[in-house]
Amino acid sequence: MIHTFLLHPHNAEHRQSCHDYIKALDDSKPWKVIVSEYVKDRSVEANSAYWAGTIAPAAEQMGYESAEDLHRAICAELYGVRRVAFAGKVYEVPNRTTTTPTTMSRKEFSDHTERAAALLTAQGVTLPSRDHWFTGT
Repeated sequence: MIHTFLLHPHNAEHRQSCHDYIKALDDSKPWKVIVSEYVKDRSVEANSAYWAGTIAPAAEQMGYESAEDLHRAICAELYGVRRVAFAGKVYEVPNRTTTTPTTMSRKEFSDHTERAAALLTAQGVTLPSRDHWFTGT
């Protein structure tokens, strides 16, 4: 079982709950404890803007069967590729995507979306304005 604590600044109660939880762990088992600074995930709106407002309409205009294929092609263009071998064949995969090797921060994802839109418009794709992302008009 994984238990996550979000320790807010100046909230001794949250910190004490975390300490108490760790103290109560079974001493007969090894435990892995990871502490990292909290970074807010990108918003649903930002993710929708990228996929529904940028990638999906571009994939349709460019004749892609899959928006995911276009996403991978954009990542390859923006971040380069590396070769990986599988079953005796060699494939090129993007060095970076929005979730690998790590999930992009809000700023990185925003920059990625802007760069992807610029690449697509340079290829003649017409992207819908933000006013039409969620209305379908």
